[in-house]
Order: sequence, then C-alpha cells, then structure tokens
Amino acid sequence: MLHLVYIMRPTLHARTHHKEFWEWVRAREQWFYDGLDMARDPRWYVHAIGQHVHCIEHSVGFVDEAAWGAYRG
Repeated sequence: MLHLVYIMRPTLHARTHHKEFWEWVRAREQWFYDGLDMARDPRWYVHAIGQHVHCIEHSVGFVDEAAWGAYRG
C-alpha cells in the first residue's frame, strides 16, 4: 500500500470559519475523487503540534505503484 500525503496551510478565512471549511472539504472529496477508483481511504487530519501546527494533512492510499501512476496520470 502506498500513501500520498498533502499538507495544506488553511487561509485566515478557513481558520476562522471552521464549519464552512469542513463543508468545502466534504464537497471537494466527493467531486475530486469521483471516477478515481484507484484512490482508497482518503483521510484528513489537523496538525496540533510540530512544524506544521494548524495545518491540514490529507492522505490517500493506493494498492500499488500502478494505481498511484494511474492517479497521477
């Protein structure tokens, strides 16, 4: 299993409008992954400590390199 991880730095607007931001995340996940059956188990985490404090980590899994390559294509 391979995982692709994105780290997003929310804007001030996103940090001060949590409900709106997470609604956007849910909507984005629906349209972005539509038809991308090779992408598995998308997850979202908020960093609370470390160098990326208050950043959002988004990860998605792939069963093998061929699936990851298809996604990147």
